[in-house]
Parts: sequence; C-alpha cells; structure tokens
Amino acid sequence: EGTARRNTSSPAAGWPIVLSGVQSLFGFPAAEVVSRFSFLTHFESAERGVLDIKSVLFFLSVTTLFAFLNGLWASRLRQG
Repeated sequence: EGTARRNTSSPAAGWPIVLSGVQSLFGFPAAEVVSRFSFLTHFESAERGVLDIKSVLFFLSVTTLFAFLNGLWASRLRQG
C-alpha cells in the first residue's frame, strides 16, 4: 500500500518512454532489440525471487565488459 509498484503488464520491458520513442522512429522490431538490452528486463525475474541464468549471464557480461574497459582506461592513464 505504501510502496509504488511498477506496471509489469506492458508488452515491452524496459522504460516505456524510451521504447515508445524507439518504436516510433524505427519500428517494433528495433524496440524489441532495445528491450533485450534493458537492465529492467533482466532484473524482473530477480525481483520475483527467481534466478534466471540468462539474467545472471547478462549481468556478469556487463560487469566483465566494464571492468575490462576500466582496465584499458587505467593503463592509458599510466602511459601518459
């Protein structure tokens, strides 16, 4: 009652305003692609208490990517 819940009944997961903009510019297939890379899409299963292997791999991949990019950035700073 005191907590606001997000509407999860929308056909596309992610931020509706972003997806509607992408859909109006590029069509529904592009909006579906964008929604697959949304953190909200992958977080919904964990929100329900279910560990989905696709979501775990998504978050591990994103973490690995940004750790690698951070390492590149730090090595360039050291080189001058």
